[in-house]
Amino acid sequence: MNDIMQDYIQFSMYHAHNSSLLRRFLVPLTILGKLSEMGMQQCDAMLKNQELMVTLRDAAFDVVLLDPMVVCGDLVADMLGVPLVLSLRFSVGSTLERHCGQASMPASFVPASPLPYTDRMTFGERLINMLTYMGTSVLSQLYWRRTLDSLYTEIKGQS
Repeated sequence: MNDIMQDYIQFSMYHAHNSSLLRRFLVPLTILGKLSEMGMQQCDAMLKNQELMVTLRDAAFDVVLLDPMVVCGDLVADMLGVPLVLSLRFSVGSTLERHCGQASMPASFVPASPLPYTDRMTFGERLINMLTYMGTSVLSQLYWRRTLDSLYTEIKGQS
């Protein structure tokens, strides 16, 4: 996990600004894919561990605090019957903030990550920003349906 995060930090801080637009999206998506795979394994192991789930229920937590980069924390909160509080972070295309956190991020004003724009974008930059928002939203929805839907259905017993 540490190596994957170090790869992401290295790319974001030292290489992204000199990379092509395509590479700015492909490298983080590859890294996020690796993190997601690890997260799915952790989620599967945690939610299917009946002893752990009983221990968590018996602890009578009031809330689950979740970083949306952590897979299935919302499912843990649901299984425990407690509210979920999201803490937002910086995701590719601001997808998690927009979809999971319901953050208001108008594409004409708020630049998507990892684009190097400010709130004063030219028409061309606004167009690229809008395409970034749309592209990351579509890719995220497809990815979530392909990976998370089956796990949630398996755990909750519904689609």
